[in-house]
Order: sequence, then structure tokens, then C-alpha cells
Amino acid sequence: MRMRMDAAIGRAPPLAYNELQAQLKLEAHDLVEEFTEKNKHNVLNAVSDSITAFTGFGILLKDTEGRGILFRTLSRIFSGLSDTAKAFMIIASTDILLGYHSEEGWTAAIHLITHHYGSEVEEAPIYTFVAIVPVTMDALFKYWIFKGLNRKNPAAAVTLKNMDRH
Repeated sequence: MRMRMDAAIGRAPPLAYNELQAQLKLEAHDLVEEFTEKNKHNVLNAVSDSITAFTGFGILLKDTEGRGILFRTLSRIFSGLSDTAKAFMIIASTDILLGYHSEEGWTAAIHLITHHYGSEVEEAPIYTFVAIVPVTMDALFKYWIFKGLNRKNPAAAVTLKNMDRH
């Protein structure tokens, strides 16, 4: 259609039927090559991300000296912070991930991930996901605060509760 329009407005010389068919075949071949390259790229993304995730989880699950050192170091860093700093970090991270203003962030992240793997998702499942997952994560996080953090660091839990009221 574009080739006929170009010929009709004088941007291209008129094409005979055989030339038109050859040109269409060439453009169809280009589209197939482009689609094939996109599919290869999407499969490569999925395979490389899967390998990376399995390797990372394998390293974290394997009980090694390096993993122990990493966890002890992170624990020392977190326990070395003041109670106010701990509470601030917890509130800031939960507000970023679960706060009232995070709907656009979750939607953008889902679009980014699905585009990375070459997929397009309807809006309704995204809105359903955004309505359910952050609320569930927020409930689990609050459960962790009231059960786990109260036992492990009561002062940080009290500070967090006081900061969360304001």
C-alpha cells in the first residue's frame, strides 16, 4: 500500500505487478528477519536471567564461609546503626515499595520486565497485581515488624512505631 501511495504522489516511479510483488517479498523477508532477531534477543534474555538467578540462589543457599561472612557483615552494619536510622531505613524502603505513591512504580516495573522479555501485557492483570501484591507485602512486613523486630531489636520497633504515627 505504501509503495502504491509513493507511486501515486510521485515519490517513486510506478511499479509493475511483478516489481510490486518482488518489493513486497523483500519487505516481508526483512520483517521476518527483524521478528526472528527480536525473538532471539528475548530468548537470550530469558536464558541469561534464569542462569543468573539460579546461580545467585545457589550461592546464597550453599552454606559457605563467604556467605557467612557476607551475612555477618550485613548484620553488623545494620546492628551498628542507631535505632532511629534503622527505623528510617525501614520506613523509607517500605514507602518506596509499598507506599500509597508506589502504584506507578509497580506498573512501570511490570512494563519494564515484560518488555525486557518481549511480551505485552493487558492493563487489567497489571492493575490486579498492583492492587494485591503490595498490600500483601505490606501485611507481611507489618507482621515481621510486630513479631520478629520486637524480639530482635525492641528499641528499633518502638522508634518505628513512633515514627510511623506521624
